[in-house]
Amino acid sequence: MTEIILVLIGSVLGAFATKLTELSLQAYASRRRSRAKFALVNHEEVMGWGWDGTKLLKQLIALDRKVIGDALTDEREGTVDQWGPVFTEHPETWTLLSLGPKHVVGYWHFAALRDAQFLRAKAGYLLDSEITLDIVEPIDVPGIYNLYFTLLGVLPDHRGAGALLIDAFFTRLESLAERGVLFREICANAFTKDGRRICEGFGMHFLCPHSDFGSVYTLPLYPWPDRLRHKRWGNLAKLYEPLGHANQPKLLVPSDH
Repeated sequence: MTEIILVLIGSVLGAFATKLTELSLQAYASRRRSRAKFALVNHEEVMGWGWDGTKLLKQLIALDRKVIGDALTDEREGTVDQWGPVFTEHPETWTLLSLGPKHVVGYWHFAALRDAQFLRAKAGYLLDSEITLDIVEPIDVPGIYNLYFTLLGVLPDHRGAGALLIDAFFTRLESLAERGVLFREICANAFTKDGRRICEGFGMHFLCPHSDFGSVYTLPLYPWPDRLRHKRWGNLAKLYEPLGHANQPKLLVPSDH
């Protein structure tokens, strides 16, 4: 009987120790993630990894599926062959978040769409699979463009690092504005609850449901939105203010809105 009791006690203590070990490992993994050294990566660094547009887009599309889920089909998102040239020809329109070479955990990307396609995006008819070099404007010269956000996402284990990407986006807007490259409006199709939360956090306004999948949000940048009047982006706000209320660029309005 004593032996049976000892065996039972040993089993309980063993299970308790196993659970403690499991919790300790989880806590250790959490601490490692919190101490992780994230880096913002641009086109030149990615090329330094030995990646071309094809390799980069394979990684990003796989990441998109982890962030958004299986509902993000090829028909909705597009393919490596379609997106590769868009990314390589317009390196100023994206930034990666990495934990080291070839370890991408998040990114943002936007496309400067031509007017006709931007109107389709605002009306909820544009699929990301339709975005090719033909409908994306180069932003090499000063001017006022349309900004369509295709994605700002981070893998679930690293969502706390999303603020780094947001700061990087506004830093890029500032560097472009200093060159005279400005955007009249931001448009995005939010696929998930987190996507809608990010759009609303930017101060974007719900415009309409997408005809296929998602929710369309927009944000005019003239005059500069009060929601974005943060001291970190004070210079950016000043760069957008010279046109003022009287001379602000006319927004594109879909015919059914």
